[in-house]
Amino acid sequence: MKRPDLCAFAAALLLSACSTAHVEPLHQDDPDFSLPAAEAGLTTITTRADIEALPANTRGVTAGDHGSRELTDSDIEALLRLKQLERVHLRHCGGIGNSAVRALAQLSRLRELDLSGCKAVTDAGILALKECPSLRTILLNHCPKVTKPAVKELERALPRADIVWSSAEAPMGGPPDYQPK
Repeated sequence: MKRPDLCAFAAALLLSACSTAHVEPLHQDDPDFSLPAAEAGLTTITTRADIEALPANTRGVTAGDHGSRELTDSDIEALLRLKQLERVHLRHCGGIGNSAVRALAQLSRLRELDLSGCKAVTDAGILALKECPSLRTILLNHCPKVTKPAVKELERALPRADIVWSSAEAPMGGPPDYQPK
């Protein structure tokens, strides 16, 4: 007998307090998206000056939990001098587009990229990430110009990466490939 899919819309399931559940421990490099950006070991950047002030050994940056309206493609290109950069969270940065994504794809150590809510990013931008084999986590929620076929192509090119994508209209907690009728 087939069991009904009871958790089709679950966004997170926390089992740490459940003594009978077998829960694999997180690897120290696994992202913890439950923490606010400042507590996740990421340095906050909201302006070009913030980027220019970063030390060369910076490993993670974020535009904060609500993004930055000031950051542009050319500002993000300035991150290329940070050769140790592994984690970049740019959610809700309206000035970020394909040029920024193409620049980020040049970061050889990039493991984690969050572009959720970056409405100017298109299929052409995310397909540049195919050249970044170190990526393990890519978040593309609420990117209205990114399509399912492009995400599928990216998944084929980066089979070790976890890619999370939803259309701009997906309800919070809805399935990642939700398409409105």
